Amino acid sequence: MVGKSELFGLIRRRIQVLETWSSPSPLYENFPSMLKHLPRPAAGEAAEREDNHGQRSAFRRKVEATCLRINRILKPLNVKIITANEVLSAGKSKQLVCESTGSVPPAKLSWLLDGEPIKHAATVISETANSTKSILTLRPDAENDKKELACRAENQHFPGGIMEDRRFLRIAYAPVVSVTLGSDVNPESLKEGDDVRLTCEIKANPDADKIIWYHGIEVVSRNNSTQGRTLHLQGLRRQDAGEYVCVASNKEGSARSRALSLSIQFAPVCKPGMEEVAVGAMRHESLEARCEVLASPGGPHLKFSWTYSKGKDVLPVPQHRVVSKDHVSTIQFTPVAESDFGTFACWATNPVGRQSKPCLVNIVHAKRPDPPRGCQLQNSSSGSGRLELSS
Repeated sequence: MVGKSELFGLIRRRIQVLETWSSPSPLYENFPSMLKHLPRPAAGEAAEREDNHGQRSAFRRKVEATCLRINRILKPLNVKIITANEVLSAGKSKQLVCESTGSVPPAKLSWLLDGEPIKHAATVISETANSTKSILTLRPDAENDKKELACRAENQHFPGGIMEDRRFLRIAYAPVVSVTLGSDVNPESLKEGDDVRLTCEIKANPDADKIIWYHGIEVVSRNNSTQGRTLHLQGLRRQDAGEYVCVASNKEGSARSRALSLSIQFAPVCKPGMEEVAVGAMRHESLEARCEVLASPGGPHLKFSWTYSKGKDVLPVPQHRVVSKDHVSTIQFTPVAESDFGTFACWATNPVGRQSKPCLVNIVHAKRPDPPRGCQLQNSSSGSGRLELSS
């Protein structure tokens, strides 16, 4: 006859434990209640139990067939990114370690950035009976600053068996720099006398501690604090036109902005060296009076006019005698009488205004050169000769 204790032992031996529980199981404590669900032997089966000199009866075989197969599945107990939460440098690789325990079978670990799986993540996975470890090699960039990094532990056999450990990334990176004009400024209509404000837009971690402004290759403003982010240009002059660059630095490095080009419109002025010139002429000898200016806008936007003064008389030069192209204007003139020697004044006008001071061309008497002196003629054996003149 099979006793209750023998039956318990039989059932215990038939239970196939496939995985390890992380906490004590009440399974073995509830065998009395489990016996209620085992089939009771019929009368013939009870008689057969004592037959065949202790061999297993049909009832015993039935009990053996009534076995329990238990797949123990547990969700993760914990998950943690165990690497210290320190500031990372952009562009430099860093290994981050995440570990999960308590999951049966071992949890699958994955990494997410702002809720999205990290694509092509370089990871190394190791597992033990009920723990999993993942090592992520992360090479962050500036855009990852303040994003949320998560390590997710998941038992795919346990519905809802997901745990996450999260942290916000702190990324140190060199400045990202650009130069902008004030929003109230139209860059196409800047002219002399206007005021303008340039701003050095800086994105950096930590903040930039050094800012330098350049106009072309020359330093405009040097400042060792963030107060140098703004460059004020008051009372613009035409010399202020050109390219402006901002350079910002922090302990991670330095960066140079793209150049911002300022075009400044101004009324015409004489080209340097052309403010006042003298042209020597003799009577009945044709000459060209030439005027060249600087202006913005120039070219087809320029209009020239000339006057001619001799003594106290100032006369306009007929426009049909004026030839102009781009920034240059010329007239042809032939002095006939002594009174024809005088001064031409050239004026240019563009949309900004009229030239405040004209370019002057003085027509003066040309002096005849002195006759040569000290002439020497030398012969050579080759048959050629040489004439030397000395003044």
